[in-house]
Amino acid sequence: MRELETMGQQAKTMRSQVKKTTIRDKLKQSQNFLQKLRFLADEPQHSIPEIFIWMMSNGKRIAYARIPSKDILYSIVDEETGKDCGKLKTVFLKLPGKRGFGPAGWTVQAKMEVYLWLGLNKQRKDFLSGLPCGFEEKKLPAGQNLLTFPPITLLYTKKQVFQLRAHMYQARSLFAADSSGLSDPFARVFFITQSQCTEVLNETLCPT
Repeated sequence: MRELETMGQQAKTMRSQVKKTTIRDKLKQSQNFLQKLRFLADEPQHSIPEIFIWMMSNGKRIAYARIPSKDILYSIVDEETGKDCGKLKTVFLKLPGKRGFGPAGWTVQAKMEVYLWLGLNKQRKDFLSGLPCGFEEKKLPAGQNLLTFPPITLLYTKKQVFQLRAHMYQARSLFAADSSGLSDPFARVFFITQSQCTEVLNETLCPT
């Protein structure tokens, strides 16, 4: 707040000094203000660790998703709430470590839908406040819900009929996967619980 007030005073003083001969210098100063504001808006080192979702197989971590804690942090002030807090998000899991680089990094290991909320225990009455219409928590038998708050599973009870059209136009500069220096690319489209593949275009790195 101190830095914002100082910048505000400097901006007011600068505004009165703007003339035809000094407008370029004042524009540079205002751009410096913009950079400072961007730095203040995004804390470079957060005190809360990031959230990791791991997919396990035989005790080994084989895929993961990383979610910044500030994006799902809850606040009673709407402007301070994270952009993904109280929302249902589609998360794609990727390979960990060095295996996630190169052509293998483009593969989707798993897809899941999760409802994200991170807050204090005293705020838990609000954790389902953003749940979309049609979703409800899975009720457990009486006496078993003391340790499972919030719910582990959410159910979608409504049925929807719709048609989705996905127009795939072009890709450029793909990784070369074949010994010829080219690839046989195709795209896979995911939506809710469905997925479809496009046709394979042989020997190209820029499919249309």
